[in-house]
Amino acid sequence: MIRLGFLAPTILVAKCLIQKLWLQGLEWDALPSRKIVDEWELYHKQLSILSILSIARYVIRDECVYVEVHGFCDASEVGYGAVLYLRHVLEREVVVSMLYSKNRVAPLKTMSIPRLELCAASLLSDCIAFVLSNITNMRVRRVFCWSDSTVTLAWIRSSPHRWKTFVANRVSHIQEQVAPECWNYVDGKVNPADCASRGIFPEQFVSHSLWWAGPPWLAESNSYWPNCVSSEILTAVTLEEKKVVYMAIFCDNFLSEILQKFWSLSKIQRIISYCLRFVNNLRNHKCEKQVGCLSYVELYKALIVIVRFVQNDVFSADILKLKEKVPCSKPLRKLVPFLDEDGVLRGLFKIC
Repeated sequence: MIRLGFLAPTILVAKCLIQKLWLQGLEWDALPSRKIVDEWELYHKQLSILSILSIARYVIRDECVYVEVHGFCDASEVGYGAVLYLRHVLEREVVVSMLYSKNRVAPLKTMSIPRLELCAASLLSDCIAFVLSNITNMRVRRVFCWSDSTVTLAWIRSSPHRWKTFVANRVSHIQEQVAPECWNYVDGKVNPADCASRGIFPEQFVSHSLWWAGPPWLAESNSYWPNCVSSEILTAVTLEEKKVVYMAIFCDNFLSEILQKFWSLSKIQRIISYCLRFVNNLRNHKCEKQVGCLSYVELYKALIVIVRFVQNDVFSADILKLKEKVPCSKPLRKLVPFLDEDGVLRGLFKIC
């Protein structure tokens, strides 16, 4: 396989210039702003420097013991990109060769950096799938994916159903292409994909060792590689977590049917108690759930629900008057009725 996309960092500079021109809404013969003109003239002046590049197009070594593919991804406010390296392990040395790269400008619609980092990871997974499908004359021992975003790593290592649609779709796509255990953390200072995500002018690009050879530790044994950090529960992670809404409807028709179907008050109490427990466990799913035998408190709450339902059915007019602080009907007025803290109709005197 031959190298592809090796000029991605310097091409991104031109892509960003085109995007800036489009944002200004200029006519074909209109003059851009002085800042864009100066940037273009500097870029155009340095383009000829690229002619000194000498690139070995065929990178596969026949004498290697085994081969690994290492992919890096990164994002910035102007773009995101991915770059792949072949790590040839020979008998006495390790040779690292830049193989494939791809980048894109950031969308015009404002997007958070964690989301852009996830887009970069998705682009990297596509690049790896493309490379592996085209390397037919050699066997790749392992695939490693590197990102400097702990948020992105936390998303990828979790189930897609936890996240909102944007994140869930991309995480699902990434996991289909590359196994989650292949993803690792790399410090942003030695992430070569930073070049592809920010863009580099030709003069700096031709001698950029991090881009052409990858991080220095890649040519060493794996004992020198960065340790894989465990994913942290970060604010940006929880913000993208899909909120599960539970809805339980405790309707009057249900209570009416229960009261008509069963004659035993204790049995009705237990049925209502289990229904209330179910609703409470759904509402407080993050807390410890209530299980086991029904408690006295649960049975008492169920009794209050039953009494309140029956009273609202029989004394609805009087209860409404009491709520409005209006005298109720004469038969009840003698008992000095009032509503307690549970909304149950009570009286100061007993019925003889």
